[in-house]
Amino acid sequence: MKKVILLSLILSVLLSGKAYAGDLGMLSYYYSDSSSIARYKSSPLVYFGSLDSSVSGTQLSTMINHATNQWTNGGVRVTTTTRKDWSNIEVYAGNLTSLRTIYPSYDSSNTGLMRPLSTAYEGEWRYAGTYIKNGFQHLRTQVLIKNRTETNLTTRMNYYRKTATHEIGHALGWRGHSSSSNDIMYSSSSAVQNLTTRDKVHLNQIY
Repeated sequence: MKKVILLSLILSVLLSGKAYAGDLGMLSYYYSDSSSIARYKSSPLVYFGSLDSSVSGTQLSTMINHATNQWTNGGVRVTTTTRKDWSNIEVYAGNLTSLRTIYPSYDSSNTGLMRPLSTAYEGEWRYAGTYIKNGFQHLRTQVLIKNRTETNLTTRMNYYRKTATHEIGHALGWRGHSSSSNDIMYSSSSAVQNLTTRDKVHLNQIY
């Protein structure tokens, strides 16, 4: 009888998907509208490439360097690589047609998006004394950035920097969005290019 009960308990834990769940610790800040947060266990590498001529290699390099510098200086170290097979985060930019060759469901209203390709559940973070935040480990993610059509190059590049920094923030583990329009991780498009303290501490506290 005891063996049957023990087996039932083991199966219950396994089927819950939380067999390796644990107390991940206490969060001091939480600025997202999502109930989950994620991270890479080691500093991720970013590979990037243009899918067509609508976003030049120079433009893509500029926005990615800006984004990786912002997050690294914000306490979440991330670097670039020219080796796709070494990367944890893949970034591709191009027009809608090109993006849909990778992700057919890409919504034309999106300036960019992040897709988790491989994740693992880690456990639960405590915030305000209760276990309310699910913790995940990102293993591999993909970021897609749609080309801009503004005639003014400065304006276009400002939006690219913002989009790249925002989407790489999602790839690094910021799930959901901030409620403040001053933050990079705000849900709507804006001219904000640099991380705020809120953007930084929400994520760097778990790295």
